[in-house]
Amino acid sequence: MDAGFESFEVEEIRDKRVTKRGSTEYLIKWKGYPEHEKTWEPPENLQCYSMISEFEEAHSKKEIRRFKRPKNPEDKDGFDFKYTAKRIMGVSHDDDGRILFLIRWITDKGEKDVSFVYASRANDHIPSLVIDFYESKLTWHKQYRVSKKKT
Repeated sequence: MDAGFESFEVEEIRDKRVTKRGSTEYLIKWKGYPEHEKTWEPPENLQCYSMISEFEEAHSKKEIRRFKRPKNPEDKDGFDFKYTAKRIMGVSHDDDGRILFLIRWITDKGEKDVSFVYASRANDHIPSLVIDFYESKLTWHKQYRVSKKKT
C-alpha cells in the first residue's frame, strides 16, 4: 500500500439517488466508521460490484411491489382505456408464473399513470416497446470489431 493512501471498505449500500445531471449515486455506510459519516458515491468510486448488483435487484423489487397487479388477464388495463404507453419500467410475474410488465402511461387527459399489464397484451399492442425493454437489459461482456471482408 502506498504511504498516505487510505483504504475504505463498504459495509452496506443504504440508498440510491439520481442527481440533477442524471448520474447515479449510492449512499455508503463505511466499515469501521459511524453512521454520521455515510457518503454519497458514484459507482465508479466503488469496487463492490456484487453489492451494487444485489442492492439494485432488491431496490427494483421493492419499487415494483408498490404497484397494483391485475388479478387475471381479462382485467381492464391502459390499453382498454386508450392510454398511450410511454415505456416499460420493469417486469414481474403473477402467482401462476405469467409475465407482467410495469408500464408508464399517458392518460387521455395527459396525466401520467403506472400499472402492470400482462406480457401477452403488451406483445400484441406495443411490440416495439417490449423489444426496446429487452434490448436495454442485454449485457455485453466483450465487444468485437466488425470489419468488412475484402473481396
